[in-house]
This record gives sequence, structure tokens and C-alpha cells, in this order.
Amino acid sequence: MVVSLPRLLAALVAAVAMGGCSRPTQPPSSAFFSAIDGVKLKAIADQCAPEAVKKWGMHGSGQGSTDKYFSGDFQCEPETLQEFLQALKVELQKAVDMHGGRVTSSVSLSQDETRRAFAKIGARREPPAAALTGVQLDYEVGAARGEILVTVSQLESRAHYEYPLWLHVCVIEPVPAVQRPAVEPKPSSGR
Repeated sequence: MVVSLPRLLAALVAAVAMGGCSRPTQPPSSAFFSAIDGVKLKAIADQCAPEAVKKWGMHGSGQGSTDKYFSGDFQCEPETLQEFLQALKVELQKAVDMHGGRVTSSVSLSQDETRRAFAKIGARREPPAAALTGVQLDYEVGAARGEILVTVSQLESRAHYEYPLWLHVCVIEPVPAVQRPAVEPKPSSGR
């Protein structure tokens, strides 16, 4: 079967009009998400940390396609922990603001909510960690929406470890589902 060029072009145009040749595309990351990384998250944590927290035990950072994080073991008195979390919250809000965004909600997390946050981000820790507390910041930068989860846990099997607490700061920009516009197919001319 030989197909003429005009018919081939008409078929391609029709396929594109009905969405047959398009792939969902990932919206671009926000300026905040593009600028932040684990090293910068650690710098923010260092800046906010009370003097006793300036020294970290094991720590690391990384990123996936929709998340960037810093986590580290540290030591902190219970009275100082809330002060540390509040300072982190303020500095993370400033970082979002600095990149043209705004924090749309800020919530302190209970132990149960902190456990759910761990499950959501897939945070794993060896030895296991018991969720203590945390903060969730939802933000928007232009059309991009994301969240920052700051969680603190007690390391369960290392009671005498010099750094018994585990901080995990995770920035997530979920990719919204891309929907194709509904296009009515044009009736064929029957040629």
C-alpha cells in the first residue's frame, strides 16, 4: 500500500490533535527546588543549630527526581529541640521566599504524623528510629507546589550512642498528573 505525502501528513495532524503522538511532560521545577540541595539543607541546619548541635554524627544527603534531602545524627536537649525546629522552620521559609515563593501552610507534626511523613518519603534508618516530632511546610513558587518535611526521631537501638537523635529534612516537589485536553475527533470525509 502506497500512501501519498498529503494523506500521511493529514494522518499525523489528526493523531496529534487527538493526543496520540504526545507524551506527558514533567513541569519544570521551581526556582527554589532547582537551587536547593542536600549541602544547602545541611548549611541551613548548621546555621539554626544551637551550640550543642553544631557537631553531627553520621550524616548524608541525596536527591531523587522529586525530592532532595539532608539527614544526620545529632545530640540535643529536649528544651533546645523545639527551639532548633522553630529556627529551621523560619530559615526554610526564608529560603522559599528568596526564590520567589511563599509558604502556604506550616504545621507542627505529632508523633503519628511524623511516622506518616516517614512513610510518605520512604525514609529508612538503621538502626530503626522512633518518630518524635516534626514540621511540614507547604509552599508554592509560581505554578509549582511542594512541601518540606522536617522530622526528628530517637534512634532506638543506640541508647548510649553520642548522637541519639536523627534529623531528616526533605524537600519534595510532586509532579502533578498531566491531563491532555479533550479534543473531539473531526468526522472523516470518507475519501
